[in-house]
Formats: sequence, C-alpha cells, structure tokens
Amino acid sequence: MASNDVALQSRGRLYPLRNSPSQRLFGRTKARAQFQMGFTLIELLVVISVIGLLASVIMVALNSARVKARDIKRMSDIGQLQTALELYYDKYSIYPNISQSADSTNCEDRTPALVFYLGEFMSSIPHDPQGPPAVPNVDAGPDRHCYFYNVKKSGQGYVIMAYQVEQVTTAAKGEGAACYPDVVNVYCKGINYQ
Repeated sequence: MASNDVALQSRGRLYPLRNSPSQRLFGRTKARAQFQMGFTLIELLVVISVIGLLASVIMVALNSARVKARDIKRMSDIGQLQTALELYYDKYSIYPNISQSADSTNCEDRTPALVFYLGEFMSSIPHDPQGPPAVPNVDAGPDRHCYFYNVKKSGQGYVIMAYQVEQVTTAAKGEGAACYPDVVNVYCKGINYQ
C-alpha cells in the first residue's frame, strides 16, 4: 500500500479506507464491483431484440433463395427428361407412348410410367423437389407439384411440364401458351406438339 494511503490497522492487518488514493486509482471497492460485473436487463433485451430482427431478415432471404433453387431444379429436371426422351427417340424413332404420365388430380405417377420407357437412358426419373402430396386425394389441393409428360402426334412429338412452379418468371422461361395454356403456374417444354 502506498505511504500516503490512510488505513486502519486491526490485529496486524491494514484495511484501506474508502476514497483512499489507491482505490481512486484502481477502481471501485469490491462490494460495488460485484454489482457491476454483468449486463443490465435493458442491455440484454436490446441484444436479444437485435438478434431476433437479424434472424427474421435472414430467414426471409433464405426462403426466397429456396424458392429460386426449387424452380431451377425443376427446369434442370425437365432438361434431363428431354435429353432422355431424345435418346429414346434416336433409338426407337418414336417418343414413349404415354398419353398422360401423371394424374392431374393428385400428381401420382400413372402406369406405364416414364421409368418403364426411359430407364435405360436415366438411372432414376427425377421428381419435383416438393414432390406429390403425402396422401393422394387428400393433400392434393391447389399446391400439388409434379412433372407431366404427354405424347403428341402419334409418338412424333411431346410436351413435358413442371406443374406448379413457384415463380412466374420460371413459367415465362417455358414455351408459353402453345405448349400449355397456363403460363403462370406451368413451365412447359416440348417438340412437335402443335
């Protein structure tokens, strides 16, 4: 302890007095310092509010990215199916004779399915990222998502579409109303279908 500090001596120990120069130099007393170690309730609430706000902004951004990613996958899947259909046509000089590959009510695959025809050209037939409803005829409703294939002109043409895309801009990248009348919800591609 500095020589100019005022102290009490009791039983051989020195106890510094309040407001001594060493306490002013090194901070508060131990009793006051214990209460000032943590954060106040207001500080904690502000930090939690800021974290919550940032989390909600990030979730909105992630959701729009997911929507875009699903639509990009749909366009990619349709492109892969078109490639497999062209390989089938090159080998057999006709496109698979399926009048409708999925049920328009609940998006279930119909028999004969595309896998029967395209199995030798694709290891697996892609399905919509959101898939068909979990319980057909119950969960179907307006939000069904699936791929349709329809043969045209006695096997010399076809249309293939992703039903229920999530962005209008994705539907606009298709071939339009000539391919399928719904140009808002459907991404449609095809060959020789008019």
